[in-house]
Amino acid sequence: MPHMAGATVGLTVRVAVSHEPDTGLAWEALQSALFDMQPDALILFCSSGHALNLIAEQLANTRLPVLACTSAESAPTIQAMAMRGANLSLQRFAFAPLSSGLAEAASDAKMQALLDAVQNRRAEAHQVGLLLVDGLSRTEEWLAHTLYTKLPQVPFLGGSAGDELRFERTAVYWQGAFHSDMAVFGLFELDTPISLFQSELVGGRGEPMVITLADVQRRAVLQLNGLPAAEVYAAALGIREDALTPSIWRQHPLMVTVGNDQVARAISHIASDGALVCLSAVESGLIATIGEAARHPTDINDLVQRAQMRVDNVAGLLLIDCALNVRREDASSPTHATPTITLRSFGEQFNGQHLNASVAGLAFGASP
Repeated sequence: MPHMAGATVGLTVRVAVSHEPDTGLAWEALQSALFDMQPDALILFCSSGHALNLIAEQLANTRLPVLACTSAESAPTIQAMAMRGANLSLQRFAFAPLSSGLAEAASDAKMQALLDAVQNRRAEAHQVGLLLVDGLSRTEEWLAHTLYTKLPQVPFLGGSAGDELRFERTAVYWQGAFHSDMAVFGLFELDTPISLFQSELVGGRGEPMVITLADVQRRAVLQLNGLPAAEVYAAALGIREDALTPSIWRQHPLMVTVGNDQVARAISHIASDGALVCLSAVESGLIATIGEAARHPTDINDLVQRAQMRVDNVAGLLLIDCALNVRREDASSPTHATPTITLRSFGEQFNGQHLNASVAGLAFGASP
């Protein structure tokens, strides 16, 4: 349970990671590493090949407020962050079924419950949100925008759940089970400071192209410059269309101009009709160039170091790192001792935006 309000106590964060493929053994390792601290809240990310029913059962048995989802990690992985102190509370709000659209999934009653929780904030406390979304739902844009519009006073970040780049089933945890077609918003309230940070880790290159035909529902680019999209995309890379491979299109997302910003649209696959199917919204008329995804973990380290300058004595870091960012398996986290948990995601939400090929992060301060 959260500590008594008014107590001068800092935030303690501990992270454990297991690469044990046996789900039961992996959970035992996490439990041994974390639960002696009697946490007030838990965040967990697991590769989708694990036995999700078993993990869900164990999470329910903790009787803790939990935020959890599947990750795009390519190897068996379970990561957990345990948090205690700082008068911490974590309230969770589910939005489902996402396939039913905004009016039902994020109804007025659901948004009002979240708004009431925000308005009941203790005067001295900080609030921040974490949004976890079914990464195959194609609903992140309107959900992030709606939350940002309704809750302008609450900064938040989020991640689209993954499944090791299979694009078959992703899920978030809610009330004792993992669910697809759902998003869960976690509202943290605590006495120590927080800092959100985000960076595009992609650069654009080459001549601009126009998306002349797009399928908004599929998030698919059908034509570039009036020609089949895959043909033009391959030519811009200087290769034949039949030479396109997953490693190439994951390394080279589309960079599109939205307003005054240039943002990445990662390519999940190339469809049989030659369409470039993306992980974020695309539409006809947008200007696009070829992107170059980050290859080195130094980008994350530099980003985190800048974030740490805003918060003295960081207790823990939460990173949402796009699965399309090229990383060595041992280098997706910063190279320092701060407890860090990383969701390899199918997309990143940062306040009202849904992005790809970026890193979003949250630094939790240790001291009030």
